[in-house]
Amino acid sequence: MISQIAGKVVQRRLQGLLIDVQGLCYEVFIPAAILQSLDGQTSPHAEIRLYTFHYHQIEPSRATPVLIGFTNEVEQEFFEQFITVSGVGPKAALRAISKPIPHIARAIDQGDVEFLKSLPGIGTQRAKEIVAKLQGKVGKFGLLPDHEIPLAPGKEDVAQEALAILTQLQYKPAEAKTMIQMALERIPAVATAEELLNEVYRQRSSARRGFTLIELLMAVIVIGLLMTFAVPNYRRRIERARGAEAYGTAAIEMQLDTGEIRQSGDY
Repeated sequence: MISQIAGKVVQRRLQGLLIDVQGLCYEVFIPAAILQSLDGQTSPHAEIRLYTFHYHQIEPSRATPVLIGFTNEVEQEFFEQFITVSGVGPKAALRAISKPIPHIARAIDQGDVEFLKSLPGIGTQRAKEIVAKLQGKVGKFGLLPDHEIPLAPGKEDVAQEALAILTQLQYKPAEAKTMIQMALERIPAVATAEELLNEVYRQRSSARRGFTLIELLMAVIVIGLLMTFAVPNYRRRIERARGAEAYGTAAIEMQLDTGEIRQSGDY
């Protein structure tokens, strides 16, 4: 198993790097968000070291060894957690991590299905499965430094205006920058600060809406306790009520029978 690779960059490709290690050239696939963070460090002949996830891609007639690279062990650990979700293999995870890992980790922790759906290859059901499997387990990855995706030309002024407004509203600069970055990833074609702030509001509202997995589990436990204690009591009351009703009916019938006997003179 290859756990790390160190050498010189031969070529930067769309999905990774070709790295020369003492005359042997290895192709290393790198998630898009991490590859973007390496801008400026991947020119030809640049020295580089990556942590790697090594696996075999099984095909009908062969098994192809594949290397997926990361800049540190924490990124690799997040990847390995991500692929524990049913239906998310290494190839799917490689494609899905197109946004900074801290953003994905925070979306999982907040149960933000809409954000997760925006990742390539992740639909609504898969996003829900990711939350169900990993919520409450990936908090530390949200502490990774953000590798912000460079803003498109003309977007800097919009982002700065939105940042100024958020800081005036008492948001911390770091928190405001994260919200703006996530909003720009959702709607990269935003044209004004007003549109950008509206998207920030929508993403915060969607994060607050609904329940976390832990809250749902607590609700199930409470309902279970109510069913355990309340239902038997309710049934006992119903049985007592039915008993009292039956007794009352029998008493009335007895009175009617007695009246009929008296009228007939047979009493």
